[in-house]
Amino acid sequence: MENNKICTEWQYYTGASANVDTSLCSGNLGYEFSNSIGFLIIRFCCPYGRVTTTTVGPTTTVGPTTTVGSASTGCGRAAVTPVRTRIVGGQDAVPHSWPWLVSLQRYGSHFCGGTLIDNRHVLTAAHCLQDRSMFNSGLTVVAGLHTRSRSNEPQVQRKQVANIVNHPEYNDATNENDIAIIRLASPVQLNSYVNIACLPGKDPVLNNNVMIAGWGTTSFGGSSPDKLRQANIIIMDLCKQVYRYDNNKQLCAGNHQYSKDSCQGDSGGPLMYEVDGKWVVSGVVSYGDECAKIYRPGVYARVSYYLPWIESTIARLSAQ
Repeated sequence: MENNKICTEWQYYTGASANVDTSLCSGNLGYEFSNSIGFLIIRFCCPYGRVTTTTVGPTTTVGPTTTVGSASTGCGRAAVTPVRTRIVGGQDAVPHSWPWLVSLQRYGSHFCGGTLIDNRHVLTAAHCLQDRSMFNSGLTVVAGLHTRSRSNEPQVQRKQVANIVNHPEYNDATNENDIAIIRLASPVQLNSYVNIACLPGKDPVLNNNVMIAGWGTTSFGGSSPDKLRQANIIIMDLCKQVYRYDNNKQLCAGNHQYSKDSCQGDSGGPLMYEVDGKWVVSGVVSYGDECAKIYRPGVYARVSYYLPWIESTIARLSAQ
């Protein structure tokens, strides 16, 4: 949301029809044109009107504005509805609207993100876990967190790490196969604040809207936010022109004005795609050229490609 209006993502102007969700609008829908790399782009905007958050089960009020329900049913569902408007160029997330997102911490300091894919396993980036000296009791996974400075709140769950498996073919020179799995020493409790994301079936395609979220810096070399931030970006096809990029193993995402991106500290966190009302972890934040740099979208490990490895790794870890 910007200047009390809510807008879709910028898209190339082709004359084709577009579907626009006007459920958050309090007035008429309009459109805006801009120019990106010599191409005409368009977005649709309307005055923003607040809507009532849908709750699940008995409700508990957290703070002055956030209402949460009982534990979410199944993967990819949050008791708190996320805001889906426009991390770099993003906004504060609604507290606990991404309940599968976790903070990887070393002696209480956040360094990477991750995604709960069941109550014992976290999906993250291999490049986050290359320093073997951190594999000790100081390494923890924190779930149910929104504000880093309030990590002692009762809904926050801090878990020790039992095992870490980086993809055996991870290449730190090319960032290929940048994916890893953490097994927790004990399971998290799933509730209104902590849930799991769905693993992908259907991948997002070019120009599909996706979400990223994290506690990473808000500019390259800048400071990290206290509260979880999010950004709405789209799948792009520019990465193969500017990086050593493998479309089978990776996803490319950003926005046409290069104002929104993941950044330092967001690594390992999810790129999320909504399918049939459930949020899927389609990508893992991997790399880019600085943050929100022109003509340099972000690159994400394509989770669907790694599903056989993920499933076999979890089975092996669970059997130990």
